[in-house]
Amino acid sequence: MYYFDNRLLAQYLATGVDVKVYVDGVYYVLASAEDVSNPVVGYGYDLNGKTFEFDYRGIEHILVNGVPIDMEQLEKAYKGGDEKSKDGEAEADKTEPKKDEKEKKESISIGDYVQNVDFTRPEFLTKGSVVLVEWGWVTYEYYSDDAKRLTRRTVHERMVKKIG
Repeated sequence: MYYFDNRLLAQYLATGVDVKVYVDGVYYVLASAEDVSNPVVGYGYDLNGKTFEFDYRGIEHILVNGVPIDMEQLEKAYKGGDEKSKDGEAEADKTEPKKDEKEKKESISIGDYVQNVDFTRPEFLTKGSVVLVEWGWVTYEYYSDDAKRLTRRTVHERMVKKIG
């Protein structure tokens, strides 16, 4: 069984995005990586700033910059997202939009501006200019505040989206 753990939440927080967890019908704001430093329980804040302790296994979904990520998406990310369905017809319906998405991804070329959408990686939400596209892989360059220099990242084309 998958659940949102402290490492995943810390990765989001390290990128500087707004992270909220939904536990027992309430959203709690995570202010910093210290809130999720304990691997068993996390600490979140309600709208009034009151601190609440929560078990990671109790998180129903999270909001990252207002975008919900649920358990199904988390499980697909960990499994690779290509699990075969027992119902072949339903699987065929699911693959059609993916083909359209793939066609859009193939339009990425050198000089395009892209954003990393792989929420399982520390580079999540980084944006940069494409410097190489080859064999379904995209290399983009962005300024890293941690490294204090331009950094290159190579990811599969489905892990970036073209912006701008």
